[in-house]
Amino acid sequence: MFCRFFSKSALTVGVLFSLSACGGSSGSDSPIEQAPEEQTPEEQGGPVDSGDDQVDNTTPPTDPTDSAPLAGAAQFITSECGSLPVASTATSNSLDAPAELFVGQVVRAQIVPGSASDDFHVWQVALEPGSYHLVADASLSNGDPTPLRLRLESIGSSSVDLEQAQTGAVALFDLRVINFLEITSAQTLTFTAEAQADVSHDYTLGIFSNGSAVPSPGFERCLPITSLSLDSTQSVTVPSQRIREDNFWYSINLESGTYRLDASTSSASIAVLGYDFTVFSGFGETASLEVVTLGVAADTFFATSDTFEVERDGLIWIRLSNTAATTDRDIEFTVTRQ
Repeated sequence: MFCRFFSKSALTVGVLFSLSACGGSSGSDSPIEQAPEEQTPEEQGGPVDSGDDQVDNTTPPTDPTDSAPLAGAAQFITSECGSLPVASTATSNSLDAPAELFVGQVVRAQIVPGSASDDFHVWQVALEPGSYHLVADASLSNGDPTPLRLRLESIGSSSVDLEQAQTGAVALFDLRVINFLEITSAQTLTFTAEAQADVSHDYTLGIFSNGSAVPSPGFERCLPITSLSLDSTQSVTVPSQRIREDNFWYSINLESGTYRLDASTSSASIAVLGYDFTVFSGFGETASLEVVTLGVAADTFFATSDTFEVERDGLIWIRLSNTAATTDRDIEFTVTRQ
């Protein structure tokens, strides 16, 4: 691989936060602060591109924060998916002439393994002292739910120490890679983006000052998210997972602590019953996902009661998938404090 010849000043950022997608839902509660309402991508005001789908890399965009980036602990603030413009821009795989990125700018690009010009990309960004969030979303260009692997790696003389993370592959529709950077002296960070699976990857990328609002759970590819409240039972019909829209997404604002998720589904006759609930939390400084329930049974009734931990106050996301092979299922669930 090309990276053998780099002088590496930092460690690999691996697959941190994998995302699927969502469909519609019934029984949603009133929206909560910072949680997107259930909307269509058009209603959410999707990403805005320049007329020729290019961006002028010579003029930095306006950073959402008016002051210097906050130092110290991560202060990760979320905004709705699609709330910042995303533009395709000129890329480079030259170590001598990296593509320039500005803080607060979100760019879109495509990695094509085996390509002479897009087999990997090299980016550079000027950073003042302070703390930052590096965020990248990836999906396969063909739209399939097959392994996604995007690696970001710092190179050259930068003193930035990217937080080490496990590298792996996930067979899902969307992937989010994140890192928290603490910069002690003004410098230029140069890093590469490379697909670790032999298939074309579309990705969006941005570096944000600590305390800036970052579109979540993705920059674009926006689909509905239903806001939840504690002790409120949701009753939804979930398709068997075939396409991106067959997964449902929910958001809920929780204090740190232990929570219980009770769920059930049934059938008039013996059938394959099951579901998968995955909770995403700790978003911004670290990333964690916890499979709360993943079960399947051949029966007329299937129910589970499982707990999960929230490490700090804030917004979390819950993804619901139907694990029944080919049949839509009515699923009920409730989140309560333990």
